Amino acid sequence: MKGIDFTYAYSLAYIIPIYGLIILIEAYFSRDKIDDVWFYIEESCSSIISKMMSLVVTVVGINLTLLAFPDFFQSSGFLKTESLAWWHYVLIFIIIDFCGYWGHRLAHSSNIFWNDHRIHHSGEIFNYATGIRSDFISVTSIRALFLIPIYFLGFSLTDYYIILIVHATVQFWTHTEVIGRLGFLEKILVTPTSHKIHHAMNTEYIDKNFGTLLIIWDRMFGTYQASIKGVDPVVGDTRPSRSYNPLILNLHHFYRLILDAFRTNNYLDKLRIWFMPTGWRPNDVIEKYPILAIKNPKLYKEEFFYKPNNSNELRYWNFLMFSVLVGLNYFFFVYIKEIIALKPIVEFVSNPVLISIFILLCFNSLTLFMDRNKWSWAFELPQFILGMFMIYKINLLGMITTDYFLYFLILLFIYLIISFSVTIYFSIIFFGEKKEDLFYTQNSQVAYKV
Repeated sequence: MKGIDFTYAYSLAYIIPIYGLIILIEAYFSRDKIDDVWFYIEESCSSIISKMMSLVVTVVGINLTLLAFPDFFQSSGFLKTESLAWWHYVLIFIIIDFCGYWGHRLAHSSNIFWNDHRIHHSGEIFNYATGIRSDFISVTSIRALFLIPIYFLGFSLTDYYIILIVHATVQFWTHTEVIGRLGFLEKILVTPTSHKIHHAMNTEYIDKNFGTLLIIWDRMFGTYQASIKGVDPVVGDTRPSRSYNPLILNLHHFYRLILDAFRTNNYLDKLRIWFMPTGWRPNDVIEKYPILAIKNPKLYKEEFFYKPNNSNELRYWNFLMFSVLVGLNYFFFVYIKEIIALKPIVEFVSNPVLISIFILLCFNSLTLFMDRNKWSWAFELPQFILGMFMIYKINLLGMITTDYFLYFLILLFIYLIISFSVTIYFSIIFFGEKKEDLFYTQNSQVAYKV
């Protein structure tokens, strides 16, 4: 576990409102194209929650990914401390983009590498919220391996991070349908038009357009695909998880791999399933435990997109809880230095880590509630207990030093009571028998068994 990244946390105080504003502006200009407003809102909320969870674990250092490599290379003396000429930055940017292409391509090529990237492709709308949808539990982080050669080029760690952040930010703009075709730029850059094809589940578009900033790599290595007349790109995963919960979206593929490896009777298949092309399953497992894969994306888009049968009142409630939790998460980032300076709430865990666990429980409970999942109480109960325990300990330790802190704790107490009551009531009374999902019961025209 790494230490608290205060610089990153403070930067989020500015970045989150900017991204939020961009997402709202996009939604405004997309209003005429949105057929189902609540579907758009709930999908976007799920994407934003996945990103917030990813930010939480990154800020507090609960992040065992290969992005720790820069620290090693700096301590080893490979990375320099002085800044370079401007053209070095351009060169490094291009090299990062080239390495990003191959890392991205590999992430699509094998079962084991697909897991971490799959959540980004699970969104069933193509907007800026989907653009920030990301994993918060990295199983392999294979794409980071492709950045290793860059560390030998001789530039400072600060420069490396700046370039990497700029490169990642530039990729965000390609996730929208508001921007149309961009003429000659389509031949050079990854644009919203070409990147939507990458996100599409249509057979004609799968595993195409891997470029992150420059589309020239796809043109050079034979993975470029232009839009085909009469084949409308339908974004999403061909084997959908049918959930808004980031934990399920993040680990669904990995869970299936574990099950298949356990269930197959072929010992060779138990090993090679991890390294076979994405989606491969042992024959004996397919026969005994088939799963559904979409064969008709157009029909799936028209009739089977994931839309839990919640009332509008319940949807308003979900959106209210989403807003409260995002606000709580933002408060955590802004005041993280003050939080860590307080007396430890418990001796063996730092305050930021304890609060992070609380926030992750909150987000998981809410998204399962959005799914109408009867097990949402399994996250709500520990969330309630942990929240009440923190309030009790804060009061017991005499940590309430300002009226604002007192008012915040009162509001948190009210939130815990109301959230716990509503979640327990609905999960036991109304979600006991989950309503029929037509994708699993009337799927002969839209899906096949694999």
